[in-house]
Amino acid sequence: MKPISMDRRGELYSRSLLRQIWCLAFTLLFTLSALGQQIPLNILDKIHYREIGPTRQGGRVVALSISQQDPYVFYVGAGPGGLWKTINNGHSFNSIFNNEGTSGIGDVAVAPSDHNIVWVGTGEANLRNSTQHGDGIYKSDNGGTTWVHLGLNKTHHIGRVIIHPKNPEVVYVAAQGKYYSENEERGVFKTIDDGKNH
Repeated sequence: MKPISMDRRGELYSRSLLRQIWCLAFTLLFTLSALGQQIPLNILDKIHYREIGPTRQGGRVVALSISQQDPYVFYVGAGPGGLWKTINNGHSFNSIFNNEGTSGIGDVAVAPSDHNIVWVGTGEANLRNSTQHGDGIYKSDNGGTTWVHLGLNKTHHIGRVIIHPKNPEVVYVAAQGKYYSENEERGVFKTIDDGKNH
């Protein structure tokens, strides 16, 4: 590697300095022209916001479950960002967990025998500084249109939900519990009667 001569260094420094001067001049001109204009107070009223998918801080995807009957249908659980469903292989998503007690998702499972049966364990189970605790386990029999809360309220963080491959009334739930203290609703739970008892 050849060292750069003093003349070349001076030339590079001059070009760099010239670029900085041009940038400063452009910034000043732009700022001065903007200050001379009146900006209406209601300028933000013309901007309409819309959800475009599981983004923001809740964009941490912590759970994914795909229908075995239709691979274009799948569910995405986003840490503290709710539950999202697509029916067109991810071209668009709809938020389907908006009226429940929490938006913190730990896991989502679709029954292998019937993709209308969906279970959601709430409370992100990744130990980090911005997790959101949940309020138990939910079930939908209609592909996420409506939800029923089935208990395990104090589990706080459910990391895994497994539905039996042939009998969707048999479900296993792994609950981490509170992060920094003890609680009784921690461990692996099993129901054999569709969540009536666990």
